[in-house]
Amino acid sequence: MVRFSPYSVGGSPPQTSFDASFFPLWSFFMKRFAIFISLSLSLVLAKSTLSCSNIQDFKDFQLENLRYAYHYGKKDKMGFTMAAIAWKESCAGAYRYNAQDPSAGNYHVLLQSAVKLDRLFRGEKNIDRPISGFEMNKIADRLVRSRRFASKIALHQLLEWKKIRKGDMKKVLKSYNRGYSWENSEANNKSAEEYANDVLEKIKILKKFYEKSPRMRKPVEL
Repeated sequence: MVRFSPYSVGGSPPQTSFDASFFPLWSFFMKRFAIFISLSLSLVLAKSTLSCSNIQDFKDFQLENLRYAYHYGKKDKMGFTMAAIAWKESCAGAYRYNAQDPSAGNYHVLLQSAVKLDRLFRGEKNIDRPISGFEMNKIADRLVRSRRFASKIALHQLLEWKKIRKGDMKKVLKSYNRGYSWENSEANNKSAEEYANDVLEKIKILKKFYEKSPRMRKPVEL
């Protein structure tokens, strides 16, 4: 799935050829690449035992990711929405990287959007300057490792879309998934509609589940 924010940009990060004997940063990239490979392999091995459809069969770490997402977004009335998106996008934190988009984290935020938002949070004036491969790797690493950072980015995107879509949550979800593209494309609109409906259905399931689970309502350190 592709996620969009008002800060999404097009294009691919520049490709650069490195000589390991002359560029110390090469080891940094290789370590991060090894982390992603290791994570991917572990997830493939676990795939047969993980449930992504029935919340009753979720592992403890999946439930904790949903609990965290809910409490992070709760103050902005986005708790169940964030938990549902985490469930939809990453199987509640089980699959946190998609090289095809590329996107990362529990909410599968587009890397280019995350880089621009991180620049915004740090007070940079020119958030639209070119994005390097090094920045893309760093942001992917942070999104995968820190659910707090991933939640901060995802919540900001949702709140921005909520303003743009004047509180229409279905349109907010469609825009989180497809940006503005669903407005002028029948195919993209169909895809975005299916995405939004699925997230809204997950919200209903989560509300019922939380009502019966004191554990999920228990506050979490954000």
